[in-house]
Amino acid sequence: MQTIVLQSAAIANITSNQEGPPNVTTLYTALTATLNVTPTENGLDEFSDAFDVITDAYFKACYGPEEEKPSQSDAQSILTDFLSLLENRSDITRMRQLFGELSCLQNFSNASLSHVSKRSLIVADLSVCAMATSISLLYKCLDTNDQLDCIFNLNDPNNCTTTDGQPLYVKEKKHCLAFVVDTTGSMGAEIGHARDVIQHFLQSEENNITLCYVLVPFNDYGYESVANFKQNLDFDRIYDANYHSNISNQYPSFSMTNTSITVRGVNDLLTDVNSLTANGGGDCPEYGMTAILAAIDLIDGINRQKVQNEGKHNIIVLTDASAKDDSLYQSVIDAANAQDKPDVTVHFFYSGSGCGSDGFGHYEDIKNATGGVSVNQIDAANFQIFADFITGSYDSDSSKRKRRNTPNSCQYFQISHFVRRFSCLIETSSSSITITKPDSSSHNIATFANSFAVYKDTNPQPGNWRACVSSGTLQLSLTSSVSLELDVDYLKESENGELLPTKQLLPYACDTHTFTISSPQFSNISLAYPLYLEIIDNLNNVLEYAQLSECGGFLSGSLTLPHGSVQYQLRGHDIGGIPFTHVVPDSYITFDAPSIQVELKGKSTIVLNPGGTSLARIAVSNIKSGPKSLEASVSIIMHPQVNVNVDTMPFTIEPMQQEKELQITFDASETLTVGQTLAWSVVILDSCSNEPLMINFTAIVKPTIPFNVTSTSRSMISFEWLSPVDPTLGNITHYVLTLDYTNGTIATVNVSGDINQYQVNELSPYQQVYASIVAHSDNGETAEIAPIAVLTDQAEPGPVSQLATQSISETSVLISWSLPQEQNGIILFYEVSIMGLYNETHNSSVYNIKIDDLNPYTRYTAVVSAATSAGKGQPITLEFYSLEG
Repeated sequence: MQTIVLQSAAIANITSNQEGPPNVTTLYTALTATLNVTPTENGLDEFSDAFDVITDAYFKACYGPEEEKPSQSDAQSILTDFLSLLENRSDITRMRQLFGELSCLQNFSNASLSHVSKRSLIVADLSVCAMATSISLLYKCLDTNDQLDCIFNLNDPNNCTTTDGQPLYVKEKKHCLAFVVDTTGSMGAEIGHARDVIQHFLQSEENNITLCYVLVPFNDYGYESVANFKQNLDFDRIYDANYHSNISNQYPSFSMTNTSITVRGVNDLLTDVNSLTANGGGDCPEYGMTAILAAIDLIDGINRQKVQNEGKHNIIVLTDASAKDDSLYQSVIDAANAQDKPDVTVHFFYSGSGCGSDGFGHYEDIKNATGGVSVNQIDAANFQIFADFITGSYDSDSSKRKRRNTPNSCQYFQISHFVRRFSCLIETSSSSITITKPDSSSHNIATFANSFAVYKDTNPQPGNWRACVSSGTLQLSLTSSVSLELDVDYLKESENGELLPTKQLLPYACDTHTFTISSPQFSNISLAYPLYLEIIDNLNNVLEYAQLSECGGFLSGSLTLPHGSVQYQLRGHDIGGIPFTHVVPDSYITFDAPSIQVELKGKSTIVLNPGGTSLARIAVSNIKSGPKSLEASVSIIMHPQVNVNVDTMPFTIEPMQQEKELQITFDASETLTVGQTLAWSVVILDSCSNEPLMINFTAIVKPTIPFNVTSTSRSMISFEWLSPVDPTLGNITHYVLTLDYTNGTIATVNVSGDINQYQVNELSPYQQVYASIVAHSDNGETAEIAPIAVLTDQAEPGPVSQLATQSISETSVLISWSLPQEQNGIILFYEVSIMGLYNETHNSSVYNIKIDDLNPYTRYTAVVSAATSAGKGQPITLEFYSLEG
């Protein structure tokens, strides 16, 4: 796949001196060297994002579906559009997509431009680039006009600005950093260090990738009841990292789901930090757990989905005491680790030894459960180094669930060919640590306050690394940033049986799909070992995985797709045989889930009669076009004086609003009071969503009407009723009979109050009708009975359909058929006969039979009929010849 990328002359020109297949890092290094740009870590990230857009467009233009590929005749218009967008800075993403398409097309010459020389294009005038006849000439023209910084997003996003000077490309921010600070009297010096660190953050490169800050100072003001714990906080506030509230016409970049919470500016954060003072406290434990929960709640309240699903948020707690509200520690762990909440890691900086024998209580449990780190000294120097480490984890593929290991005198870790940089925080009581690289070279690093050290490396050697201490033990927390891009194309079967890329953006959750994947980094993967594509959730749990196989130059597999926000992960071995498991950066996806709806058939409120039985019908459907089918179950929540039964459990829901109708029976207690209104709910649990859907309805208790079916025939139903007897009713003036024919037709019939019967005619055999009746009295009160289900009588069925012969030979034949179009009842059996040879009946589940002992080249007549309880239906005949012998 990397070879394909290099077909672009623009890329090939700058990598011709590279040995081996380049990855994004080497491409970036080559470009910055060619264009005299200083490479930086952030610059590499910006370039990688732009390069993703260009190469994605390149692959689609070269290898995508035929109907979506640009043709050579489109080249000139694509070139014109590309230069227009580049010059006007109006849509930078589209500009890069067009550059990728031009890189695929390679040549864009036409008759009017065939005389243009290469020299005429090397002029500092962007409009001249429109005369380029190939990607190599276009590249040289763009280089002359200093446009490559913008196209490839090199070094500084501000190099590519709009006409009004605003950056067109800003890397989306989604990470938050919270400071939870103990402000009791003994924390004076430590609060000063916190001020220094927060001020450094606001002026550093890390601020460019941070969305928000949270500040929660906590104390012990004597509020000891759980309901009032939060009053021990000085405040809990959230700040936009790039918003200044004291600058006019500037607004926060995000809002809160709780609109009463104010998003403040970084100038407010500096003011609040400078206002922190150490005071009060009294006894040793303070209310730190409540403060941590407040910080998590603020991050969870940001009204931006990517913050919730993709952000890596760190909370740094500074304290010299354990928690008086220590009983809340499990609530903190649950909130930090909940799958439906943001990814939060909690770290602790301690001063002193805590509170007596209790030390720091359950803070260490929180650290371990969330993958955090604890440091036993608070000062500006080690605090700053630690802060640099955690912000470096923002673009890593590591999960907080994977960073902690068992203490030992040596820790071993492997770096694959995909890792472009890594950072590890090493916790130890030893004064120095020895780092040994794969080439056996080593050097020592000093620890801070015999507590921890941070080691970083860019473009590290692939292989086995080791960190050791001469005495004691160490724990190692590793984060790494990888160069790994994947294009995953899901396939669907066409009418002629071919598997083609789906035009839908993403297939539906819970369906099983074949897919192909491509990547510019496949040259770094060894296929001598199994290779897996995994889908993980935000806790790094593997939800689904597929072993990849090579077929026709592609890697492919099959997955049953999970629901919710998930991410891709690749697991295998690199070209050096080093095992790796890497989350694919920025690969968050959400597969479309089914949308279940429930409709109550008939009236919107069901009627219950004391001591009576009522029927209700609900229609369950999936209004989306996928997944293909869902297994589901239903339960009913109802008043304890009403027994409920559902006729079908479980059942299957088909897509595209194909209704599955269910009948619910309510047996009401005699103790129910007329006029009483009851709430009831339908709860649907389907096999895909894994979350119950609850729909609420109401029921009303009414006086009953004695209502019966007196007779039925194949085309008629006769009803009879008695006048209701209830003290709330006056004289009956009329009745309203409602007939639901279950085919979309509902009829109402007004019957005089002195008549107590009605006959419905012109019905079909075995037709179901739901009938209900309401009695209206002269005082405005009514009596009513819920619908009852009635079937007309069965009749003989119509002829079977699709009668055919299959697999005819000299001596045998397979005869097949389908249900009659007019079943007129329940099909009990089929009768099949061939005169003088065969005459048998078969149960209703049989739709084909094989008949032997035929004579070669002989004409036969098959006769097939269906039967219900009313008798056999019209037979249908089929003549056929056996084959010659």
